[in-house]
Amino acid sequence: LEFRRVLFRSSDGTTLQEMLLDFDGASNTRAGNGIIVGNETSTSVNNVQLNNLEIKVGSGKTGITSFQGVDITGLRINTNTGKITGNSTTLETGIDLSGSNTGSNITISNTPLENLKFGIKVGESTNTTTTTNVTLQSNSFVTSDYDVIVGFNVNLATSGNPSGLNWLTNNRSEEHTSELQSPDH
Repeated sequence: LEFRRVLFRSSDGTTLQEMLLDFDGASNTRAGNGIIVGNETSTSVNNVQLNNLEIKVGSGKTGITSFQGVDITGLRINTNTGKITGNSTTLETGIDLSGSNTGSNITISNTPLENLKFGIKVGESTNTTTTTNVTLQSNSFVTSDYDVIVGFNVNLATSGNPSGLNWLTNNRSEEHTSELQSPDH
């Protein structure tokens, strides 16, 4: 199936699983917006689970993102048998959670991210949001310019991810050869 976007409004506890979502189209030129958790009328969308998905990111867009100002507490992303891929020709992002104002107990695990400009983004580039207790566990990154971008006010724990990841923390590029437990903001 080809989609323009999938939008969770205020559906706490929603689970989306076992699907191929093609936001790029058969010719790899469609600019579909991907999965968006929340919208302009929701203040929180909690305990959403995205499991075993294969997502083809739209040209220049994002595979999974959170709407600005929405509390995404309890979000679980585990593609496990799937993956998130871009076409590596534009500024695609796999997972962008930098738009949420609040959120805690967020887990991104077992997710291969391939051919993207940015793999995973958490926290804002300005010191205005609070995203706490984010766990990145056993994810893999292939051909990303930046594997992980960490903004302000993020309590990040990682385990099982490959060493030598390319990180951007508060607009400073770094290569981490060992697990990052709590970045210095």
